[in-house]
Amino acid sequence: MPSIIVSVCLGAALLAAQAFSQPSITVEANVVTIRGVTPGGRVAWLGVAREQPEYFRTTIIRRDGVLVDRDRDGIVSITLTDDVPASSVWIAVDVSSGQAAAVAADPLFDLPLEETLASAGKAGAGLVELAADRHDYLEVLFVRPAVGAWRASAGDGGVSDGDGAPDGRIQLLAGAMTTLGDSPGLVGPILAGDVITYVDVRTLEYGIAPLELKW
Repeated sequence: MPSIIVSVCLGAALLAAQAFSQPSITVEANVVTIRGVTPGGRVAWLGVAREQPEYFRTTIIRRDGVLVDRDRDGIVSITLTDDVPASSVWIAVDVSSGQAAAVAADPLFDLPLEETLASAGKAGAGLVELAADRHDYLEVLFVRPAVGAWRASAGDGGVSDGDGAPDGRIQLLAGAMTTLGDSPGLVGPILAGDVITYVDVRTLEYGIAPLELKW
C-alpha cells in the first residue's frame, strides 16, 4: 500500500527536545493523567472516542485542549463527567519540547499506525499532506514546539482538504487550523520539528510524527 514516509529530522530543535523527559499517559475511571511534562509548561491533548449511548448509533466524540502545569510538578490531568470510554485514544504533546505520548483506554484499541502518513512537503509550504488511501477521515492535533497547538478535522475530498479531491491525499492547510488555548494564529510555512498527531475515527488507529521538510 503506498504511503508517505517521514524520516525523523535530527535538526537542532529535535536534538534540544531530547533533553526533556518523555511524557506518559495513564487512564483510570474518569481521569486521564499525563506525567513527565515540562514543569510549569503547557500540554496539548487530543482524545477521540467511539461512544454508543443506549439506543443510539455509535458517535465519534473528539475532545481536546491545552493544560497548564500550574503547580510545576510535571503532572496534569483531564477529568471527564463520566468514565473514560473504553473505545478511546488519548494523545498528549508537551508544547515546550514537542515530546509526545499516546495511549488507548482499552489495550484492544492500542493500534498505532504501522506506516507514517504525514509529510510537510516542500520547504516553505504552508500545508501538511496526509496519505489517506486507507485513512480517509482523521482528527488532527498539530504542535509547534515552544509556540502553541492547533486542531483540525481532515477528510479526503472534504472542505478541510486543500485540493478538494477524493484522491487518497489530504492537503491540510496550516492557516485553516483552529487555535487551542492561548496559541497564536498559525501562519507561514510548516517548519521542521513541527509535530502532527492524528487518529483515524473509524479504526482508532493513531500516529505521531515530527515533520521533515523536503527541499
